[in-house]
This record gives sequence, C-alpha cells and structure tokens, in this order.
Amino acid sequence: MHFWGGIMGKNNSSGIGTLVIGAAIGAAAALLLAPKRGEELRGELSSEAQELLKNRGDLIAQAKEKAAHLAEEAKHKIEDFKGAASEKVAVAGEKVEDLNEEAKTKADEAKVQAHLAHMEAEEKSEKI
Repeated sequence: MHFWGGIMGKNNSSGIGTLVIGAAIGAAAALLLAPKRGEELRGELSSEAQELLKNRGDLIAQAKEKAAHLAEEAKHKIEDFKGAASEKVAVAGEKVEDLNEEAKTKADEAKVQAHLAHMEAEEKSEKI
C-alpha cells in the first residue's frame, strides 16, 4: 500500500479527520517557523485554534453522516448477500432432491434387474 492509501484509508472514510489534523499541523508549523513576535504568534495560534473548534461541529456532523451512510450501505450489502446465499441453498436443496430421486430410481431398477437375474438363474438350475 502506498503512503496516501495508508493515510486516507480504502474508502476515504477517515479522510476528513486526516485533512483537519494535517491542516492544523501545517498551520502550526508555518506559524512557528515564521519570523513573528511572540504576542502576534500567540494571537494567530489562538485564532487558528478557535477556527478549528468552530468547525468541529461541522466535521463531527459530516463524520456522523458518513458513518450512517456506510452503515446503511453495509446493511444493504448484507441483505444482498443473505438473499444470494438463500437462493444458492435452495438450488442446492433442489439438486439434492433430484439426485435422491435419481438414486432411488436406479436402486429400484437394480432391484428389478437382480430379481430378473435371480429368476433366470432359478430357471436354469431347474433345467439342469
């Protein structure tokens, strides 16, 4: 798996959180590395933190919406799987019944053949 696939995840479900964390780290690094006075730097860090806190509710709402969507999608996939599995079990059951009937028919035919062979053998033994 390449670097971004590991960070962003397979279905990008953790992408929003990763983006926010990356933005916060980048902003903090930029502010800390920029040549500014301490008071100005603290003010900018504070405003960035306030902005992140302000957007927190939106991000949480987006994450909840995404989780609900994924849960609904998983539910549909499970139902599809159950339906397909039930159908395959039914088909397999029908095949078993067909094979059972075929086996009974062949067994009955074998009994008839055995009975005929027995009768033929008795006839031959009576003639001797």
